[in-house]
Amino acid sequence: MKIQTSHKESGNQLHPLRSHRIAIGIMVAVLVIALTGNVAPTPTLANSHIWDDAIVRCDPNPISGDTFDTLTIDMYIENVVDLYGVDLELSFDPAIAYVLDEDGFAGNGVQIRPLYTFLIPGFTLFQSADNVNGNIHYVTAQLNPTPPATGSGPVARFRLQAHQPGTFTMQFTRHDLSDRNGTIIPNVAESCTVTFAVPTAVAIAHFSAAWQGEAILVSWETASELDVLGFNLYRGDASEGEFVQLNTSLIPAQSPGALFGEDYTYMDEAAPGNGPVYYKLAAIDTDEGSTWVGPALADPGEPTPVTITHFNANPAFAAPWLATLLVLAEMEYIVTRQRRITRYR
Repeated sequence: MKIQTSHKESGNQLHPLRSHRIAIGIMVAVLVIALTGNVAPTPTLANSHIWDDAIVRCDPNPISGDTFDTLTIDMYIENVVDLYGVDLELSFDPAIAYVLDEDGFAGNGVQIRPLYTFLIPGFTLFQSADNVNGNIHYVTAQLNPTPPATGSGPVARFRLQAHQPGTFTMQFTRHDLSDRNGTIIPNVAESCTVTFAVPTAVAIAHFSAAWQGEAILVSWETASELDVLGFNLYRGDASEGEFVQLNTSLIPAQSPGALFGEDYTYMDEAAPGNGPVYYKLAAIDTDEGSTWVGPALADPGEPTPVTITHFNANPAFAAPWLATLLVLAEMEYIVTRQRRITRYR
């Protein structure tokens, strides 16, 4: 006997997005049960007398930086009892910012870094960001016999960089927490505010001078070239003495108005070779103000580079600018199944 089947449209069909969320919810519950070895009833909302409402939030909040800064944000869970799995979705404004891959690039890699100081991820289902639609998704569960997490702490980390200056609010569009039996833990989510501001000063990250044969190579690097017209370079024979301008016309900025920086060099072939030589740099902005950097010493014995960490763009306006250099730890990503662990070090 042949049995024929047919499909027809139904007004009760689920919207694809809703179907996707239901599927993810079921997967998380099954994942927790499978990894803990427990057979539990259908996930239900825990009684309020067992838990006070936990809080899902960003840390820090609010957070701000200049447009060339990298902002590091943790997904943080506070006041939770017996946490074993999480399913978190967070929205952001893709017109203002994007999420970096852990290798430092925005692409199709891993953007969300699990943390091991509170929850101990044993199997991670999602850890990615959609930089087109502005969505971050992180789903993970612990492995049996890891004890459940109780208290407060970060569970994952991501990093933002700016397309342009602006402020936006990040909302947790999904914040499901589960115990080891798949029971939903009551919680509330707090929104977080992110601001990328326009730098108020010329941003110079490095300035140095070094002998090369009978000449001195002067080098400097900008971290940003917003409001930068160009540079004037000066030489002197003492750090507190008189300095003479070397360039006859303004050394133009390579990328005026850019959020990124550039590298510059100047070969001083007329430098005196009978003693230490000092250099100062003046960065000229669009308001004709100047930022002075230095002095950098070029000593025939041992050249000494100068790294700039803080200076004033214009003393008259007392507008400080801090050049922030982010040092990333080496990262190793290991993915396994069953009792194998996903971890970073």
